[in-house]
Amino acid sequence: NGIQAADFIAKMLPDGGDVAQIEGQAGSSAAILRIKGFTESVAKYPNLKLVASVPGDWDGTKAYDATQTLMLKNPSIKAFYANNDTMAIGVAKALSDLGLAGKVIVVGTDGVPAALDGIKQDTMQATVTALPFYEGYWSVEAAVRLLAGQEVPEWVVAPAQLITKDNMSD
Repeated sequence: NGIQAADFIAKMLPDGGDVAQIEGQAGSSAAILRIKGFTESVAKYPNLKLVASVPGDWDGTKAYDATQTLMLKNPSIKAFYANNDTMAIGVAKALSDLGLAGKVIVVGTDGVPAALDGIKQDTMQATVTALPFYEGYWSVEAAVRLLAGQEVPEWVVAPAQLITKDNMSD
């Protein structure tokens, strides 16, 4: 998820710029992987600079407050990646309240209906969502293997889909 978010932001900012990340709950496997994916992927783009990566704890209000603070400290931030859509919606609301709706890129994760509405309304530009079919398939596959006494990898990574205004109807 974090990798796709970074790649999308890099594509949207061909001239580069400062970016920020709002992190999920510390210690959660989803947050750990999303933070790592985003941070490492941003580092691959020399024209992008990760200027902040702060906790949001999966909470929209905390993400709102963090965004307000970050934009006051660093008004040159051009994009935010939030580790879930609840926080991305908080980021988008904060940017809107600062008069920056649609001027700063917002990418979330999960594909929740409110995030899709934000994409339609241009307050968010993208969300990365897991594909439920593959999550279900690999879950059942792992259960069958466990029942058969076979080894199952510690992590099974299912594909994810970047949703933007361009592909939303697909």
